[in-house]
Parts: sequence; structure tokens; C-alpha cells
Amino acid sequence: MLALIAWFVPWQYFSQLPLFESTSQYTVNVAEFSFLNTLIAPSSAQATTSESSIITSVSWLPSLKHILTVLLLSGIGLFILRIMLYVKLVKKLQVNSSLYKTSKRSNSIYPIRFTSIGGPAFATGLVNPVVWLTPEMENRKELNSVIEHELTHLQQGDIYWTWLICFIESVFWWNPICSKLARLAKEQLELSCDEKCMRKLKGKYQLDLASLLLSEHEKKSKYNFFTPPLLNIEHSKSFNIQRIKMLNKEKQ
Repeated sequence: MLALIAWFVPWQYFSQLPLFESTSQYTVNVAEFSFLNTLIAPSSAQATTSESSIITSVSWLPSLKHILTVLLLSGIGLFILRIMLYVKLVKKLQVNSSLYKTSKRSNSIYPIRFTSIGGPAFATGLVNPVVWLTPEMENRKELNSVIEHELTHLQQGDIYWTWLICFIESVFWWNPICSKLARLAKEQLELSCDEKCMRKLKGKYQLDLASLLLSEHEKKSKYNFFTPPLLNIEHSKSFNIQRIKMLNKEKQ
């Protein structure tokens, strides 16, 4: 998260402060490497007329500042679009859902609802948090572990962290480093939630998580005639499979 937020810091202005006067020798102006300087820079063989003609021919090209402004505005527009889609999804979930009425979770401070939209389980809501489950989850043995996982996400404020990551990822959508950092930050939220659930539910959570994630992975993975399904899972690069392995290491 610190690495993501650091992209908003105007590091190029630090050399102008008295405290960082000596740092100017460690900073580089990216614009100096532009191919435009190669075209515009005069050489001994060029006359003044040819120099002016070259400058005129490249004057229509946008500056680096203009390009970054367009990228920034498009990123903000992308974030607004994601908010609109999110609000639309929540309204759709409210219409196509039913309240989970059971005494097992009467002490839960967050409502739990069943819906056929979305994945097996997820949580939404910045103001009014809700845990959403698919109807198939009601009769599964992993139900309590799944609910505990989503409630832990809400209790430790992962919804707010997710939106902050989404904002930074949207603004810097053109930056592959930010995309990589955003993915790692989201994975850290999941691993942190798994760790807390593991402490509370012990080995049951690990078995339930493995059972649920492996069944989902089996649906998505393609069957290979030459490789057994279990071997496919063992060598899978899926983050969900890595979650199971991490819990196994923590248990040992």
C-alpha cells in the first residue's frame, strides 16, 4: 500500500526544498530523453532554416504534460464508471436476494443474504455492509467458515482498503507496476483474512477452504487426459491454491 500511495507523491519537486538541495544530482528529467530533442537539437551541419522547419514539423506533437493529464482524467473517469457499475450491482443484488434466516448467526452484526448473482460468497457496502451467498452454499458443510471469512473482511475494514486500491489502480491504469502492486495488495487482504479465520476456527477452516476452493478450481480448470486432476492442482499458479498451501505451512 505504501508503494501504491507513493505514486501520488510529487518527487520531482523535492529538490527545490532547502532540505533536499543536494538531491538534484540524483534526479533525472524524463523529458530529456525524448526523441523530440534529437530532432530539435541543432547540429553543426544544419542551417537556421532547416532547424526552424524541423521545429515547425514537430510542434503539433503533444507534450508529456498533456499526455499525463489525459491519462489522469481517463483514470478518474474509469473509477467513476466502476462506482456506477458497483451501485448498479448492489441494487440488482437487493432485488434478487432473500434474507438468511437462521439462529446460527443471530449474533452477526451484518445481514446475510442469498442471491444467485456473483460468486459463492462476497461482501459489499461502505455504509451498510452485507454478506452475499449463493443458494447452493446453504446446504454445504463449509457454510460457517465462508460466513466467518466474509465477516472478518468486514470487521477489519477490507472494503475500504479495496476501494482505495481500486482508486489508485484506476488512476494509474496505464502503469503496469501499479497493476502488479494492486494485485499483491488484494492478495495480502485475503491472506490476512485467512490467517485470522485460521486462528479462530483452527483446522476446520483450512479443510473447509480447501474443499470449497478445490471444487471451484476443478470447475474452471480444463481436464487434461495425460495429467491427473490432483497433479493439475498441485502445479497450479492460481492464487486460491496458493492460499491453501500457505495455511498448510502456517499449520506446520
